[in-house]
Amino acid sequence: QRLKPSNDIAATNAISAPISTNAQEVAFAQEYAALREQYAAEVFELNMLPPTSHMLQVRVLKEVGQVVLPDSGRSITLNKGASLFLDRADVENFLQQGIVQVVDGEEVDF
Repeated sequence: QRLKPSNDIAATNAISAPISTNAQEVAFAQEYAALREQYAAEVFELNMLPPTSHMLQVRVLKEVGQVVLPDSGRSITLNKGASLFLDRADVENFLQQGIVQVVDGEEVDF
């Protein structure tokens, strides 16, 4: 089921008593927050990992070449198909861009 913010004020008022602008804003904010949570759950697989996972095993999905990692400052090469252990903070942007994916069950706590 998809949540959609209601923009039809006339239809809303016809169904129930007139709603103040403040109540409409509250309802919109609640619907927007629910949509953001749904989107984050579908798109950002990093959100599904426990916050105690500091190192992640990832598989490279796209050929990128040599990069400097944003958090640690290390220089690595991202070759398609490679499997790497990276710091959680370093891998977040790559996950969001679809460059790498987390290999399930391979999180390591240090």
